[in-house]
Order: sequence, then structure tokens, then C-alpha cells
Amino acid sequence: MAHSINRNAKLLSAAFLLIFFGFDGVQQYVTTFFDGAGIKQVGFVSLIILYSVFTLVNPIGAVVISKIGAKRSMIGSVFFYTLYCLSLLTANPALIYPASALLGAFGAVLWTAQNSYLIRASDPAVYGANAGFFSTLFSVGAASGVLLLGLLLPILGYRGGFALFALVPLVALPFLGRVDDIRVEVKSNKWREMRRAMVSRTALRMSAIWFVFNFIQGLMLGIVPLEIKRTIGVWAIGLLVGSFYIMPMLFAYLFGKLSDLRGRRGMITLMYVLSIAGVGLMLGARVPAVLVAAILLLAFNFGISRTITFALVGDISNEQNVESVSALVWMVQSIAFTAALVVSVFFEGQAVYSVSLAVIVFSYLIFLPLRRVPLAVVRERIAGEIL
Repeated sequence: MAHSINRNAKLLSAAFLLIFFGFDGVQQYVTTFFDGAGIKQVGFVSLIILYSVFTLVNPIGAVVISKIGAKRSMIGSVFFYTLYCLSLLTANPALIYPASALLGAFGAVLWTAQNSYLIRASDPAVYGANAGFFSTLFSVGAASGVLLLGLLLPILGYRGGFALFALVPLVALPFLGRVDDIRVEVKSNKWREMRRAMVSRTALRMSAIWFVFNFIQGLMLGIVPLEIKRTIGVWAIGLLVGSFYIMPMLFAYLFGKLSDLRGRRGMITLMYVLSIAGVGLMLGARVPAVLVAAILLLAFNFGISRTITFALVGDISNEQNVESVSALVWMVQSIAFTAALVVSVFFEGQAVYSVSLAVIVFSYLIFLPLRRVPLAVVRERIAGEIL
């Protein structure tokens, strides 16, 4: 039945639950691990390398996926999540930085493959519902990983916890092995299509939506855990950052279905309003109550935005260019993530959030000319600019 969550979407969602139970559990504590070891810059540099390579490889990822299919691409990428987590145990930059680069490359392939596969496996009438289901299971895994590792750190220590969680992504392989190998006949030059997608004015304006969403995510991974540690204590990192995964568990499917019925436009506007309000509150984050309120507001925003950003790829792409549009979207997201980490490194105190507010407002101004344009028209414009 077209309006039910199909088998492929369920298997894909279960696989990503397991991959990011392990990886997000570890990733959320990278900066605090190296901060405690007296080499804080290693954590930030590792993540900057990871997401910079992610950005560069995305165009290649779209071509790889068109050649070997999304299923094989995802299966081959999983091993590098385990490799990266294990590399952290050494605390040796000579091993961590190459592992970061490898994960950036194969992470780009994984997420572009996931996005295009979810769209191809879904009926257009339920893009939001399927994206909401995926986001819910993904968030269950990520939230459980972050919260459980936070509880285990006092018992196992960072290295023991990282070693245990590094193995979990491998458990996802049987689930990915059971999804159908969905492909379409490639009728275009994917290299040329990808190059044109990267200079498509309409696609780049739409990409501002994904930019702001992931910029805030980068703050949550980089500077905010340190803010929580200073203001409240390390014990609160798992609880507060875990809310970024709990909120999608509560709201992703609901808002996904709602956006299928009412359209995405109102959700996009709400996302920008909540982003500005949440980051604005972070300016008073040295007060514990204000910090908690800001994080919970941004977490609620995350619960809405995660679903909408997945579904929008289906709204603005067609059968032939979905891989190229997905790759462009993930490129922009990784640029935003890296930009947030760079801001966290080069700015101090409240200046981080002042700069972040300016970035969000600038992002909205880029998107503004398309705010009232129907998504069907946006899809046609992008197809014409990529063709």
C-alpha cells in the first residue's frame, strides 16, 4: 500500500539506527575526550578533516552510486565508521587524521546513497512520512548511543567506551544486505550533471535551508558540549545533547506526515524562526537555566528540521537527478558543519553565537527569493539548470 512504511524503508532505518548508535555515541564525546587529554585541538582538527573531505568527495559519491548502486555503496561504507572510532583509542594524530579523511570520503558515499535510496524506495505522496520514520529510528539509535555512553564513561573510561561502541556499526550490515537493490538506468553523464548541480542558482538557493540546519548541528558537536561542561558539568552533556535525538523520536514522524498534508513551506519558516531564537538564547548561555532552555529549543527545531530536510530532496529532484541533488545537499551540509567547527575554534565566548546568528540571517536572505515559489516549480527549474 502506497501510504504505509515499506519493507525497504524499515530495513534502511534499522541499519542507520545501529550505525549511529555506535558512531554518534562516540562522536559526541570526541572534543571532551581530547580536551581532557590536554590536546583539545586534535578533536577539532579531526572533525574538520572529516567534514572537509566529506564535502570534497560528495560529487564523486554521486557518480559511484550511479555506477554500483546505493545498496553496495552503503554496505562498503559502514566499515570506516568502526575504523575511525578505533583510531581514537590511540590518541595519535598520525593515525586519527587519516582515519578521519577515510570516514569523510565514505561517509559522503553513505549519506548520498541513503538519501537517494530513501527517495527511490518511497511513494512521492509519503516522502515526509517515510523521512519521519527514518528520522525517528535514526534518532532512537543516536540518542541511545549518546545517553548510554555518557552513563558508561565513569565505569569504562573513554577508551573502553569507544572500543565497545566502535563495533556496533558492523551489526547493521545484515539489515543493509536485505534491502532491495533499487537502481535506474543512467541516461546522463553524471560528472557533467554534478558539475551543473553545483552551479545551479536555484539548487544553491534551496541549499541555504540545509546549511543553517547543519551549522547549528556543528555547534552542538563542537562548542556546546564544552559550554555544558563549563556551565553545568560533564555529566549533563549526554542528557542535554541527547535531547537532539529525543526530539526527532517524538516529533519527526508527526511533522513529516503533517508536511505531506500541509506542505513544507510553513515548516521551513518555523525552522528559521526557531534557529534564530535558540542561537539568540545561547548568548546568555553562561546562566544554566538559559543554556538548558536554548538547547531544548534548538533540539525541538532539530526534531522538525531533520524530517523536512530529508523530504525536500524528493520534492526538488526527479528520477534522473536525485543522486546529483542529494550529493549537492550533503556537500552543503558538510560545509555548514565544518564552518561551525571553524567558528568554534577561532572565536571565543559569546562571539561564537553572534557570528552564528549572522550566518543564519544571511542563509535566510539567500533562500528568501524562493520562499513563495511552489516546490514543483523549483523542481522544474533545477532540472532545467542541470540538464
